[in-house]
Amino acid sequence: MTTSITSVPPVLPLWNGPAPLSHGSTPDDIPTLTLYLPENKGRATSAIIIIPGGGYEMLAIDHEGHNEGKYFQERGVAALVLKYRLPAKGYRHPAPILDAQRAVRVVRSHAAEWNIDPAKISIMGFSAGGHLASTLDTHFDAGDSQAADAIDKLGCRPDFAVLVYAVISMKEGIKAARTTCSGPTPTLRSSPAFRMRPR
Repeated sequence: MTTSITSVPPVLPLWNGPAPLSHGSTPDDIPTLTLYLPENKGRATSAIIIIPGGGYEMLAIDHEGHNEGKYFQERGVAALVLKYRLPAKGYRHPAPILDAQRAVRVVRSHAAEWNIDPAKISIMGFSAGGHLASTLDTHFDAGDSQAADAIDKLGCRPDFAVLVYAVISMKEGIKAARTTCSGPTPTLRSSPAFRMRPR
């Protein structure tokens, strides 16, 4: 299998307009996927959506995103690095999980174009990104058959999840999972744990 490594990978906005709950149109308001697609002329490859960490305050998108994207691309696996909206920029729950869910739907919608097996879409999250990945792995749906946007009709359940030093503790002092995403006084309904679904 040969791969084609692009020096400047393409970046795709998750929505064809303002994202849900968007505050504006700056880069902080626009969640995206950076595409590290191998040149695969054979059978469809698996795909991995990479979710960087950063404590929900910033994105460690180079060493927990682009580096991994290149690694998988070089090995013939489609990799897509998610830039999601941050609580530090005013986007508390559920905005980050909406971005992660949409990322899976977008990849699934482009499966034929990108030569990806739509039944082999995985996620990998680091640190706070691991928290978001674990939330996505328990907060999925089969899509909305009545949605006006065809992408939203697709399911967002990941087929496999990798949590890398994920911050998923709710202990006092674990700020990223306990308060940064949900706010200083989270309620059950505002928490990413609300309506968790078993796999």
